[in-house]
Amino acid sequence: MIQRLQHLTNTLQTQWSYNSSTRGTAKMAAGAILIAEGVFGVGRSLISGRRPSNGGSGLFGSAIGVVVGGFFVGIGLLAAPQTFEDEIVITGQIVQVDRVTDSDGDTLYRPVYGYTVNGQDYQFNSSVRSSHRPSIGHPVTIGYSESAPENARRLDGMDGHFHLIFVGIGGLVMVFSLVSLGVSIVLIVVGVRLIMAGRQDRQIAGHNTSLMEDVFSLAQRANSGEIDIHQTAAGQAGQSQGDFEWKA
Repeated sequence: MIQRLQHLTNTLQTQWSYNSSTRGTAKMAAGAILIAEGVFGVGRSLISGRRPSNGGSGLFGSAIGVVVGGFFVGIGLLAAPQTFEDEIVITGQIVQVDRVTDSDGDTLYRPVYGYTVNGQDYQFNSSVRSSHRPSIGHPVTIGYSESAPENARRLDGMDGHFHLIFVGIGGLVMVFSLVSLGVSIVLIVVGVRLIMAGRQDRQIAGHNTSLMEDVFSLAQRANSGEIDIHQTAAGQAGQSQGDFEWKA
């Protein structure tokens, strides 16, 4: 994403050539690169005729990232332990450890928690299994419903925080993907504006080709590797003149 922003910054800082034909050509080449970067996230390699080195930071990849991130957040929220409006917090302990076997035949351990309310003992199974055998008698923090003491949950440890892993990962993926999506949209908008401005400059210089002819010509040169990003305004740092040329 940083390199895509650098290409956008390079383009916006460009001091375009005074020659309308050269200026128009340079704008269209830079615009094509920004659009490719915005849509596919591969402009820096595709436009220079090399195999794309990344394929997930463009418009579609970012949109998929938002969906995947939201999916993880949803799983985390669904996996969150039940809460109680009249919850009372006390200290319980591990009173039993059940030995279970997973689908691969590996041995796992599931603790059973116990707590006492008004002289009455209660127990419930952990929702988490692990390869580490916990110690019987280990203290744990329990939250139970005052009106229904048999309803309880563990507040600390993996039982209380496991769902936050999914929420955290999903949230980070969503934030990164939304930022990347915004960058992609900006690149596309700026790229389209550059192509249209470049066409106007070329028309002033007497190049009266149609939009489709210009787009097809840019696509051909991108496919052949003739358009090298390092020769365009997008790939030149500082106040470049943007004097990249090709003939329609």
